[in-house]
Amino acid sequence: MSLDENKALMKRWVEGMNKGNPAIIDETCAPDWASELGGPEAVKSYLAAWFAAFPDGVWTIDHLIAEGDLVATGYTFTGTNTGEFRGRAATAKTVTFKGVWIDHIKDGKFIGTPRVFEDRLAWMTQLGMVRAS
Repeated sequence: MSLDENKALMKRWVEGMNKGNPAIIDETCAPDWASELGGPEAVKSYLAAWFAAFPDGVWTIDHLIAEGDLVATGYTFTGTNTGEFRGRAATAKTVTFKGVWIDHIKDGKFIGTPRVFEDRLAWMTQLGMVRAS
């Protein structure tokens, strides 16, 4: 695949995420794809909980770099916590945080997400799960 096709695959992933559609995993990922959360079913489960907790959530691509079979995506997420998350009641607070995904692509599908760098402390602090220092 060309670098432009690899970038287009990531854009398609983000569009699916912004629609709250865990099926985007089946559409864009190889069956043996894995991330730090596990394989496709584990990630679908996590995303279903995430979408329920942040139904208005939006991922925005800030940077998109493709080289060979790797795509690096810098993103910003913004969403309001209106549903339960990780056993905690909704806070009605809006969170914004940044992150980077680095994905491995082969034959038009994601075959692995070897790295996720996400400012989890930011959203956990914004939700009141941890105290800011």
